[in-house]
Formats: sequence, structure tokens, C-alpha cells
Amino acid sequence: MSDPGTDGPTSPFKSILDWSLAWPDWQRDALRRIITKGSLGEEDVKELATLCRAKHGLHPEKGEAPTADPLTADHIPGGVHGTASVSLTKVSSLQNVGRLPSDQKIDFGPSPGLTVIYGENGAGKSGYARVIKKACRARGKTQAIRPDAFASHRKGPASATINFRVGEVDTAVTWTDGTPSDPRLSNIFVFDSFSAEAHVRESGPASFTLRGLDVLPELARACDTLGSHIHSEIQEAAKQINDARDQWGRSGTTSVAKLVNGITADTEPSSIDALAVFTDTDEARLKEIAAILSDDPRNQSAATDAAAKRIRTFAETAKSRASSVDDTTMQEFEEAIQLARATARAADAASGPERLVDELPWGDNEMWRQLWRAAKKYSEEVAYKSKTFPVTESDARCVRCQQPLLPEATDRYARFNKFVANETRKEAETAKAKVAELKRDVDALRTLITEAETIRADLDRDLPEQFADVHSFANAVDTRIQHAQTCLAEGTWVDAPSMPTSPCPMLFALADQLDERATEQEAAAALAKEQALKSEENELADKKWLKANVPEVKAQIDRHILLAALKRCQGDCGSLPVSTKAKKLDKQ
Repeated sequence: MSDPGTDGPTSPFKSILDWSLAWPDWQRDALRRIITKGSLGEEDVKELATLCRAKHGLHPEKGEAPTADPLTADHIPGGVHGTASVSLTKVSSLQNVGRLPSDQKIDFGPSPGLTVIYGENGAGKSGYARVIKKACRARGKTQAIRPDAFASHRKGPASATINFRVGEVDTAVTWTDGTPSDPRLSNIFVFDSFSAEAHVRESGPASFTLRGLDVLPELARACDTLGSHIHSEIQEAAKQINDARDQWGRSGTTSVAKLVNGITADTEPSSIDALAVFTDTDEARLKEIAAILSDDPRNQSAATDAAAKRIRTFAETAKSRASSVDDTTMQEFEEAIQLARATARAADAASGPERLVDELPWGDNEMWRQLWRAAKKYSEEVAYKSKTFPVTESDARCVRCQQPLLPEATDRYARFNKFVANETRKEAETAKAKVAELKRDVDALRTLITEAETIRADLDRDLPEQFADVHSFANAVDTRIQHAQTCLAEGTWVDAPSMPTSPCPMLFALADQLDERATEQEAAAALAKEQALKSEENELADKKWLKANVPEVKAQIDRHILLAALKRCQGDCGSLPVSTKAKKLDKQ
């Protein structure tokens, strides 16, 4: 295979080594284990999980986390020579290998390529194969190399001269049966019918994978395994946080409610201690306020007013949420999706012979076009200030690689420049961006069904038969939101489910009725004073609760710290970059 970052061919191991330098230590350690051992055992996965967690402050309860031993060139089979590709070029000078003559040789074609060796039974094909398998590497039981059965006596072990190429350097070594081979030859994996039988009979996959290309899939599986375990821990940590918050039941706008409901991993424990101050004087004042409010008929007015606000707030939310996915908006979504699809097809059609995707599969993604624009800017502002980009004159050079432009490159420059500048492509990108913008707006919409529960008790008191309609409407709105999200994400449109009649007019009317009732209940009393008393009561009650629950509230900080650390660990366990690299290696 060829690596664009070197002057000659490199092995998969070299590519993996270079790629791994920017990745977490646990993954680099895992690569070392996979390459040196072939796979990861259960203990390996446990140790790697400990390494991953320790990086983010999650140390084991007992003992210390192991020190990472990242992959280096020394761990690659054949030492540093394993970083360059190794390929056979010739096998010659065979001695004591069946009846094969010593002056016979096999020349292998240029690499990569295919050399076909044919001949009748007994011509010596298997003899050459046994030498190569013993000198290099093959799966299954090693076959013995037999001497000439017709010779009067054995003249010594089998031997041969093996020529091979390491990167761009040709090398020749003398191999003798029974002695260690040149370590660089271990990078050559031999696969024949005997090896195939070993694949079938022994445990493991029955397919052949080039050495080195099985490393990243194994790492991806480890990433998925660790990521799955951490995901379960994240869910459990989030559940504990939510359960604690729900159990506390601190709501409203009190300073305590704002603090405990807004706890994060960065919350200082001292802020909890500062607020958890509740004296005997505070206790006496709390009892006094409770006595005042319990006998005051204005409590009914406050309760009615609160119900009206909840119902009106929900009605306004439901109306706004429904308008975000009404038929007009849905039609806008459909038109945007259809336009994006149509302009994309038009752009593809308009590209015609200039379209380079078949030649350069990544030639029409945004990252490549950014590189193209950067090269254009460099050419016009630095390299060829007075000339129009791309400069393809006979003495011109590529502004990216600084190499002279061949005719094929000049032609591709011109066609790709025209492709990037194509107006239909711009229209397609604009339409695509519009769909993305609409999707962001829809993704920001919260579900309505849970908010409907906030007014269930209020409706049960005045219009108990109406909540079923409210619930059905909220569920329909949520369904249309999910439908819009799916269509915008997939870029295809399916007719949206229908919407029942909105209960919002009924809810607004009920809220108005409750407002009138609250006014009557108020009976011209000084509501402001009552509200002030109630606010003071809530503040004191929450402080009293906080003082009694300081350790538990502080524990919430630790839960958030754990959750944040687990999420960082999860970020180090993504298998997508590994799988992407594996696919790229396969293609190379």
C-alpha cells in the first residue's frame, strides 16, 4: 500500500502507528496489545477500561491504575522495519528442497501485483511454498521440507536465498531451515490451501485478512465494549441526579431552589454551606407567617390565580408549539426538502464531464472545497499574484505539492475549478443549508405531553372531561414534531399525521374565568403583602430544608462530577474514527 505522507510504500502498521499518536493513551496501549498478542482478552479490556477512566480522574477503588504502554515502532513485528511494506521479489539457490535444482529461481512481479506459478503435479510448486511459509509467516501447522528422496545421503538442512523489498530498498538474505528467519520476513503472511484448512478447522474467522488490517476492527470492538459500559454508567449517574432532584421537590424561585436545581460539577460546596443558615429566629418567623396565611381567605385567590397562570402558560405553549408544525409549516418543510433534493440532482446533472467524484470520491465534500479555496487564495495572493487561478502554464507548479503539473493534472485542475464554481452547486448547498436550519429549529422543540401533566389537576377541578382532549392534542403535536425531525434528518418527505382540533381556545377561556374568580376571591385585600409573606415563607422553609440536607445536596455535586468524567471517558471511546480509518486502510 502507499501512504501519501511518505516517498514510498508503507505497511498498515506504519499508518496505524502514525494515526495513533493523536489518540488517547488507552487506545494506543490497546493497539500495542492487539499487535503483539493478536486480540484482547477479558483482563486486557478491564485494564484498558481502568486506563481510560483514570485519565479523567476515575481511579479504581483498590490499587492503582496501570501505566499506559502506548504503541511504538518497537512493538511492530520486525521492529522499526515493520513500518515499511515488505514484499517478496525472488526465491533462488534452493538446496536440499525435494528434487528442486539449485540453479532454478522464481521471480515475483512488481508489488502490488499477482504472480501466477503453474506446473504439473510434482513440478515443485509445493516445495517453493513450504520454503516461503517457513521463512515468512503462515497460519496452521508448518509443513516439513523433505530432501531429495533419491539422494544417497542427506547433505544438510534446506536453504535458499530470499530477495525481498523493504519500502524501496531491495534486500537479500540466506535462509536455512531450523534457524530464525530475518525478522522483516515476518511481515509477509502466506496463505495457501493448508492455511485455508487451518482457518476452517481452528476457531476464528474463515476468511483471510491481510496482516495489520485486523488491528483496527479489534480496537473498534474494544471501543464499543468500553463505550457500552460507560454509557450504562452515564445513564445510572443521570438517573441518580434526577431522582435526587425529584425527591427534594424544591421548585419556584427561592435562592435555595435555584441553587439545588442548578448544581453542576463546578458548583462550590462552600456556596451550599453559605445558604444553609437557619437560626431559631428564622424558625419563629416561619411559624408566624404560616399562622397568618392559614387563616387568610386570600389563599384561595392565590391558588386560583396560580391555576389560571398554569393553564394560560400551557395554552400559549401549546398554541406556539402547534403552529411550529401546522399544515403551513409542514408544507414549508416539504418544499424545502423537495427543493434540496431537486437542486442536488440538478447540481449533479449540471456537473457533467466536470464532475470528478468517480475519480476523486471525496471531491465534492465541503472539506475538500475548503482546501481548494485555500489553494486558490495562496496562488492569487502569494505564488502567482498577477495570474488567474488555477495557473496551468507549462512552467507552473501545483501550489499545494509544489510539483510540476502534468497534462492530466492541468486538465483536472480546469475541470474541478469549473465544478466548484458551478452555480447549481451553490443553489444546492443553499437549499441543503435551509433544510439544516429548519431541522435545528424543530430539534429545539420540546415535547408537549409532559407539560400537559402540569395542568391535569387544574382541569380535574373545573373541566375534568377536557383533559383527554388536551392529552390527545399534545400527543399529536409531539408526533408531528418527531415526524418533521425524521423527514428533515433523512431528507425525504412523507405526509404528516393529522392534528385534532386544538383545545387552546377552551383553555384560554378557562384561564379568563379563573382570573375573574381570583379577583372576586381577593376581595380587595392587599395581595402584594400576601405574596411578600408567601415568598418569605418559601425562602425560610427552603433554608430550613437545606440545613437538614447539606450532606445530600453536596453529594449531588459529586454525582455531577462523576457524570462529567464519564462523558469525557465516553468521548475517548468512540469507535467511528477507528472504523473510518479501518475502511480507509482497507481501500489503500
